[in-house]
Amino acid sequence: MNMITMKMNNAKNNQRLRFAAAERLHKACKKISRLFFSASTHTLIMTLTMGLTLGLTMTASYQANAEEVISFDVITPSIWRTVNDTVMGGISQSTVKTNANSAIFSGELSLERNGGFASTRTEMTQAVPSTHNLIRIAVKGDGRQYQLRIRTDEQWDSYAYSKPFNTENNQWLQLVFKAEDFTPVYRGREVDAPALSFSQIKQIGFLLADKQPGPFELAFKNIDFIVSASEQ
Repeated sequence: MNMITMKMNNAKNNQRLRFAAAERLHKACKKISRLFFSASTHTLIMTLTMGLTLGLTMTASYQANAEEVISFDVITPSIWRTVNDTVMGGISQSTVKTNANSAIFSGELSLERNGGFASTRTEMTQAVPSTHNLIRIAVKGDGRQYQLRIRTDEQWDSYAYSKPFNTENNQWLQLVFKAEDFTPVYRGREVDAPALSFSQIKQIGFLLADKQPGPFELAFKNIDFIVSASEQ
């Protein structure tokens, strides 16, 4: 009888241990599920909250490396307008066309009639969060030097913050800049202006003024604002 009782007690103890282990596993799975649902919901809420602008469309996402990205869709052709040296009597021409993956800024640069620049820009009606201190662009050029241009007002003829960058012929490049990399300029000359903050951007675009007449083409994809690793 004692042997039978001991076996029954051992069986009950083993059963309790299995139940306890199963309960711990169940609780762990529930916790993981809650964390996953919370993260997914947060991403969805940010995407819906930030998804509507009158100019560039902005969405938020979280990549696998936990990098938070504010991304502006550039492939709507109607949001882009061109401003060329024709406003000053020149004859340079440019257009912006889009496809499923990118926008293409192209045309013909002329130095005649004291001209020499072509540009495109769009409005950004929703502010970039102040936490996002880097701008990232993906461009495919023709070997010429272009400028990324940012304005903090809605005027068409005012100073802009400029960052020149070189391109490689028919090669996609990913470039990342800080606000401090931009220089305030007006009609090609440096001017005094407040320090640039991405949270104050009202207009953004590209300009060509490399004094090299002839055809040009610059393709570009989404414009991203990110948080530097040192700020996370």
